[in-house]
Amino acid sequence: MKKSTNPNWKPEYLYTLHIGKSKWEEVSSVLDFLIEKRSQFELIPSFFKVSKEDKTHIIDQLHERRKSTQDKFSLSYACNWPYIAGYLDAEGSLSITRKELHTGRFSYSAHIRVSSTCCAILDYLSLHLDGCLTHLKSKKLNCKDVYQWEITNKKVDGVLPKIKPFLQNKLTQCKELIKFRKTFLNPVAPRSNNFDAFYSHVFPIRELSYFTLKSLNKRGV
Repeated sequence: MKKSTNPNWKPEYLYTLHIGKSKWEEVSSVLDFLIEKRSQFELIPSFFKVSKEDKTHIIDQLHERRKSTQDKFSLSYACNWPYIAGYLDAEGSLSITRKELHTGRFSYSAHIRVSSTCCAILDYLSLHLDGCLTHLKSKKLNCKDVYQWEITNKKVDGVLPKIKPFLQNKLTQCKELIKFRKTFLNPVAPRSNNFDAFYSHVFPIRELSYFTLKSLNKRGV
């Protein structure tokens, strides 16, 4: 565990698995579920079979494959919902934003967002789930550029039910966001005579979802 220097942030956890030849059989089944790192993982069996000199060559190949993955990853694989759910569960953010209108009421938006220094993974999400992909250039010399992928509202509706069965960490956020989005299924026009009654019904539901997700996503311990 690595403790954050910022007292308002959660500690960061790092898990490292050292694989020896005897342990390879136990972890080799992971290969069936890999996408992004599959080509790298496939090199490991040969690493145990070659001489010390050839091991250096395999390590070089590993670095090359890591670089090449950036270019061909998004075009090589079909839409894989368990993989997408696992990635969003670990790296994604499910949230609701709220904006006050001139009428004193609020408008709300649902978001699924991921930020990463690996553009290829976000290209993959953009390719299969659509959305907006943004390139955020780093202002610091030694820091990588960051890429951000995001989908909102109706596009979120098509993703949540498909990732829900595979989520662990963000299952509560997913359920809350689904409940929130149900309040938009039968919208009423703001100038309609029925809008006041409609708004008074959905407002507490949306407010509760907004504050629930805000609390769940809070970075402080």
